[in-house]
Amino acid sequence: KLLFIDTETTGLAGGAGTYVFLIGLGYFSRSSFIIKQYFLTDLTGEKELLKIFREEIKRHQNFVTYNGKSYDIPLLRARSIFLKMRIDLSKMGNIDLLHLSRRFWRDKLEEFTLQNIERQILNVKRKEGFDISGSAIPDAYFDYLETRNAKFMKNIIYHNQKDILSLVLIMEQMNTLLYKLPKDLAKKKLNYFEIGRLYLLYGNKEKAIQIFEDILSKDKCHAGALKKLSFIYKRAGNYRRAVELWEIGAENDQIYAHKELAKWEEHTNKDYKKALAWTLKAIQIQEISPFVKIKVIKELSHREKRLRSKL
Repeated sequence: KLLFIDTETTGLAGGAGTYVFLIGLGYFSRSSFIIKQYFLTDLTGEKELLKIFREEIKRHQNFVTYNGKSYDIPLLRARSIFLKMRIDLSKMGNIDLLHLSRRFWRDKLEEFTLQNIERQILNVKRKEGFDISGSAIPDAYFDYLETRNAKFMKNIIYHNQKDILSLVLIMEQMNTLLYKLPKDLAKKKLNYFEIGRLYLLYGNKEKAIQIFEDILSKDKCHAGALKKLSFIYKRAGNYRRAVELWEIGAENDQIYAHKELAKWEEHTNKDYKKALAWTLKAIQIQEISPFVKIKVIKELSHREKRLRSKL
């Protein structure tokens, strides 16, 4: 049910004057992977191109894209609206591998272009002389419309085809890494914490807890894992473990930990003196912080006033 999609357009920024002139689609069929590429030989045929696209997506449930949430899909939607066509893209999910790649390889990569992922993660090289840079594609297509010289169109089609195949390989690589967790993480330079957040985002709390606990077993002061895990336990009613984590966070001057301990002492233990102490410490940390947050100080000051009245 996955439809891998990549488009080539007449502009890199999008906008009302940007046309989609090549739609590449890839999908699995039994033991094969099929790629279909629809090329617009003239801008007057745009409506026919989008009609074909509308028919193709009926058999699938989810797009797999690279920055498709921000670019490809909104542009296709905009062009269909401009041409007064009805293409319902809202029913299609979108697995955007750009965002997932940032979660997986944030500690390993500085640049998250698809071609850099190919080089650094997939160890894939494109054939020299066959490809074309993405920035050169719009001008090459306009030259084709003007001269009808299709010399560079084969390069664009090759570029689009390789983009789609790379989406498949990236997704396969991510699945393989997830199955192997938590082995070889240091070697792979995976951002383990971000993968934990990914599991949490999609509702797999058990796996998220496993990952965050594993992180803390190696680094008990990991700020992100401490915070995420403490709130998971809080929502689950496991306050004993949550308080343990907040106390570690408080030792490392984490404001949220002081606030949560103040709430715990005030509402559960009814120890207003301890609650006030945690609150005052939080105010002190926030006031000397280079990133003073007025809203947080106001909230803490309000808590201080309430606690003093109770005392």
